Order: sequence, then C-alpha cells, then structure tokens
Amino acid sequence: MPDQPQQPAAEPSPTGPAQGFTTLDAVERVMGAGYVASRESSQASELKRLKGVASSLATVIDTAGAVVAEPGFARSAMSLANHACTMLRCDRASVGFLRGRTVTLRAISHRARVDRGVALARLLEEAMNESVDQGTEVTLPERTDRPVIARQHQALAKDAHPCVVTLPLRMDGEPVGALTLERDEPFMDAEIAAARMLAELVTPRLQQLFETDRWFGARAAGAVRRLGGAIVGERHTWAKLGALAGFALLVFALFVQGDHRVEAPCTLDPRTRAIVSAPFDSSIRDVFVDEGDEVVAGDPLLRLDDAELRLQLASANAQLESVLGEVAQAQSAGDLASETEARLRADQARADIDLISGRLAKATLRAPIGGTVIEGRWRERLGAPVRLGDELYRVAPLDELRVELRIDGRDVRHVDVGQRGTLATAAFPARRIGFVVDRVLPFAESGDGPARGTFTVYATLDERPEWIRTGMEGVGRVTVGERSYAWLWTHRAVEWLRLRLWL
Repeated sequence: MPDQPQQPAAEPSPTGPAQGFTTLDAVERVMGAGYVASRESSQASELKRLKGVASSLATVIDTAGAVVAEPGFARSAMSLANHACTMLRCDRASVGFLRGRTVTLRAISHRARVDRGVALARLLEEAMNESVDQGTEVTLPERTDRPVIARQHQALAKDAHPCVVTLPLRMDGEPVGALTLERDEPFMDAEIAAARMLAELVTPRLQQLFETDRWFGARAAGAVRRLGGAIVGERHTWAKLGALAGFALLVFALFVQGDHRVEAPCTLDPRTRAIVSAPFDSSIRDVFVDEGDEVVAGDPLLRLDDAELRLQLASANAQLESVLGEVAQAQSAGDLASETEARLRADQARADIDLISGRLAKATLRAPIGGTVIEGRWRERLGAPVRLGDELYRVAPLDELRVELRIDGRDVRHVDVGQRGTLATAAFPARRIGFVVDRVLPFAESGDGPARGTFTVYATLDERPEWIRTGMEGVGRVTVGERSYAWLWTHRAVEWLRLRLWL
C-alpha cells in the first residue's frame, strides 16, 4: 500500500495545556513583570527622597557657612536668627546664650537691636531657659512620644505664634545657648532635623566668638571655672572653689608670718636749725639775704635802723662827761658825799653806754651757723617795724636731715630705738628711702590739731639723695617685727572691741 503523505502537525494552541505552558508559568510571568515595575517605582521614590535630603543638607550647610563667616558674636547670632527664619519659613527666630546660669537673649530675626526690657524678650528668655534647664528640645504642639515641661513655651505661644520649637545649642554635650523658632504651622520632623543639624554646625563657632568678644575679666573667670570644674567637678564649681580658697586663706593667715609695719605721716626737717631774732625794737633798714640763700657763720643777714640808738649813745656820753666834771669838782672841794654820788652816776652812765653800744653792735644780724636760710623773706618789707624777740630768720644746714614721724598712740608701744623703716614722699612717691629710729619722745602731742594724741619719733636717713628737700612730707613705715597675717588683719578690730566692751 503506498505510503500516505503525512499531515503537518497542528500548531499548539497558546492556551491549551496540552502544549506545555501551564497556569503557573503565566502567574510567574505576571508576578515578575509586577516586581520589575515595583522595583523601578521604589528606586524612583528613593531617588526622589535622596535628592530632597541632599537639597536640604546643602541648604543647611550653606546656611551654616553664611553664619560662621560673620566676624563677631553679635553679627553671627543675628545671621543665625535671620537664616534659620528664612530656611524654615518661620515668623520669628531667636538666639540666646548662657550668661552664668541663665540664658540671655542675644538676637531676634530681622531686628537690629534686642530690647531685653520688653515682655516679649522676657517670654523668650524664659522659654529658652526652660529648654536648657531640661537639656532637651521643647516643641509645641507637644509630642506624645517625648513628654517635657512646656509651661513657658505655652505662655510664649499664647502671646505670639502657636507653634514653637526650642533647640539647645550644645558644646561638648553641655548646653551653652538656645535657638527658638516660631510660626503658625506645625514643624515637620524633617524641618526640626534640619534645624538641629544647623545648630550643631554653628554652635562651636558661636561659642568661640562669644568667648573672644567678652572682656578680659570674664574670659579669665571662665577659664578659672573650667579649670576648677576639671578639678572639683562641674556642679557647684564656684562654691567648691570658694570653700577651697577660704580654707587655704585661713591656713595662710594662721600659720604664715608677715612683717608688722607701723605707718605714720612724716616730715623731713633739718637736724640742726638756728633762729635769728630781733635784738631790740627797731625797723628794717637793709636786707642782705633772702629765703633759700646759702650762708656761712658770721655772714650779715639784715641791718636794723640804729639812728635812735646812736642818739642815745651820744646823750649817754655827754651825760658821762658832765658827771665826771662833777666828780672832779667834789674832789677839789673835799666833799666826799658829793664825790661818791657823782661816781655812782658816772658808773650808771658807763653802764648805759655799754648797753647802747652792745645794741648797736647787734644792729647787723649775722648767721650763727652755716647753712641755708629756710625762713625769712624781708626784701619786700624794708622799713617794717620789728619788736624785741621777733623771729626774723631760720638757718639750717640741709646736708643733715632727720625724719620726724607722728606715731598713733595705739602703735607707739611697738616702736623702739634701732628699728628700721622706709619712707616715701608726696613729691616722689615711687622712690623709697631707708631710715633708722634713733629717738622716741615719751610724751604725746597736746593741743587741738590733727597731731593731738600722737607721739613724735625721730629717725636718721640712710642716705640723702639730691632731690630731697627740707619740709617734704610723706608716709613712713617702721618695721617692728613679725606677726601672723590673721593678727595683722584683725588686731585693729580686736583692740576696738576690747576697748568698747571692756574685755
């Protein structure tokens, strides 16, 4: 039988199970296509999220760069407030910094000056302190996942914007300030995270500028506090340091000896001085020297008018001649009684002549010692009358000066001969001159002046500088021994109490 031509095989049906394509294969293919589409959608969403994060991060970094580029603390704080307000679409941003234990408002966005006396400034500072005291962020509306005390923030929101966020500005984990943000819409988590990142970036620079801009005393106090905190701990640092300093001061005062010095006003006077007085009543005729002139012993100083004395001398000589004539007549007459009487009157006349001659010899006043005329100004007073005993000149050798100290009665018991001291004059207070006590007067000054009740002590200078002058005044200190500093600091008060309470 001839072979029949074979019929071509029928094409398999795309849906028929008999062709080897099962329902499971179809489900797997659909699921694979869905997975690919889902993965592409997830990648696009992640890429979009990453782009948003990168954009936000770039904005934060740019903002931080603009803040830290400012040269001073005030400008940097103002820049932070302004840029934070703009970046986070706030109605107001404020920056505060710790001063001692409380936060002080330093900058408010878009305001050139901060007036801390207004109510808004007080509310902001109280809100910042509330956040810093708790050491955490405070957010309004409040979050249920992190309960905090927000009473001051509620008071701020009541008078201003309802949504508030305060972030502590931290340095080495410790709050140094606060950033407060306000607006009418709630803050998103991403916005708070951006603000937190901005605060972390700019706080070190703000702290550096804050320390630099403070005056030297505040910087020194801050350095001492940080050093003390490292030694005694961060809590109650000043109290602990004060207690340690007080204890050290007490030990020092009780066991360390210091020089006990008696201080008193002093005057530099010549050791020797001579006074030239009027020998009789007269008037000034000639003046040969004036104050400040150098003289030697015997130099003429001043001449008094002696015309009247010369008349008296002539009269006395005439009287003597007359009496001597009477004596001769009595002798020739042999009248012994008359002769005796005449001789007595002749002796009286001679005595008068001697007296007048002596006064004439003293009409020219002479320097009794060599030295300098320290008192006596008569050139402009020629013809002025003087009386017997009037002081006309004082002459003293200025190469021998002594110190006259007026010691208070409470201290004189400590002063003795041989003790050393130093003095400084009012004219040259920076220059010191040593001296040695050589005499202590045993009685106090009397009278009603400022020296009443003081004791006079004399001392000899170790040297005589060229600049020193007689009559200079100053202050002298006599070293009388060593005592503990506790006694030196308290003996005046103790003595006063003993005197008043009769202890």
